[in-house]
Amino acid sequence: MRGEARRDYAGLDEAVARCQQAVDAAAGSDRNQALYLSRLGVALRVMFGQSGDEADLARAIGVLREAVVVQDADAGDAGLSQFNLAEALLSQYELADDLTALDAAVDAFCEALELAGPGHGYQGMYESELGRALRMRMRFERTRDQADLDQAVRYASHAVEITPSGHANQGRFRFTLGAALASARSGEAGGSGEVGSGEVGSGGPDGSMTRTGLLGAVASCVERFGPGDLDCVLAPQAVRAAQALTEILRGELEPDLDAWWRVGMFWYCRFVALPKPADETELDRAVDASIEAFLPCFIGGETVPEKLLTVVAEAAAEQVIEMDEHAEKFGDAAEVTRVMALWQRIYDAYPADDADRFAFAFGVGHCLHVRSRRTGSRADLDEGIAAMRDALSGAVPGHPSLAPCLLGLGNALQNRFEVSGDATDLDQGLDW
Repeated sequence: MRGEARRDYAGLDEAVARCQQAVDAAAGSDRNQALYLSRLGVALRVMFGQSGDEADLARAIGVLREAVVVQDADAGDAGLSQFNLAEALLSQYELADDLTALDAAVDAFCEALELAGPGHGYQGMYESELGRALRMRMRFERTRDQADLDQAVRYASHAVEITPSGHANQGRFRFTLGAALASARSGEAGGSGEVGSGEVGSGGPDGSMTRTGLLGAVASCVERFGPGDLDCVLAPQAVRAAQALTEILRGELEPDLDAWWRVGMFWYCRFVALPKPADETELDRAVDASIEAFLPCFIGGETVPEKLLTVVAEAAAEQVIEMDEHAEKFGDAAEVTRVMALWQRIYDAYPADDADRFAFAFGVGHCLHVRSRRTGSRADLDEGIAAMRDALSGAVPGHPSLAPCLLGLGNALQNRFEVSGDATDLDQGLDW
């Protein structure tokens, strides 16, 4: 990942051209006209994100307004055109601090939600984005209307509530809710400062920000990050806020996964925003800080950006080794099961051709063996031995983890002999 260039939208010109052709070919009575216009508008908004050309965004907004006009209110995707328009209007707000565009975005999100109705497949997305827009409006206006913040929390909370666990958007919705809650806790509706667009607001008696204020500031930077606002994660005061929050989190006995996740996203966004080529020291610092922040999240079962998953899993492996040793000596079956799940997660995060991967699969089998000793489950013992054998079949000769893994399999086979009395297990255990 280090030194990697930002994403290149190859073929985007062609995508816009094809969408335009579909719009041109559709007759005025074509029932898919709104869909074609929406797709063209979305493609143009993505084009703006790549090019930064305001003309692309203006054209996207114009096309999406047309889509809203021709949309069939009774169609199954009713509200989608309003939603896409609202997203483009948010981009306009972020580009130029245009409050008119922000107000229009809030109205469009509300219309999308009303047209979709309860139980619609996109309801969670519409509510979450409406909550985000309301929070943006509260932060923009000098009056900082508490009603906007209250509604932001309500919509974002409901979006999380109705979205099934494990859904692809669950992490995104939780982030939006967390940002709204952080604003509420920090009293932003009363007029605190905002990182990334001015000075860091005061919170403590010495003029420094409180933990809640720092968390709200970092969350705001991540939420605002996008093609129209890179400075929010590049500004020195934003970096200081992230560093200060990190120091606080390091001193806490129990990891606050939500706070760590926001810190991790801040540094990840900063890595993306740093000009390429950039100072390698700055790039490495951003990556290392991201890994530190995402490590407790990975251990706690939270999502981690795909491009950081392997390096975070690599860092987690060192910690899981210690957890494994503790679970084997002192842990109950539940603790062993938690460690086993982590070994599986690390295994899944590694590339299929990585030489270390077999050791993580072996860790799963080892935990099954340990758990069988806690519960007396013969099924766990058999499954653990099978998993260890399968893992070892993919081991690279001479790998430093091979010898202890072989010893572990031998111990498991000997343990099964003690349970079953089958001399074959004993012979194989001695051979290992």
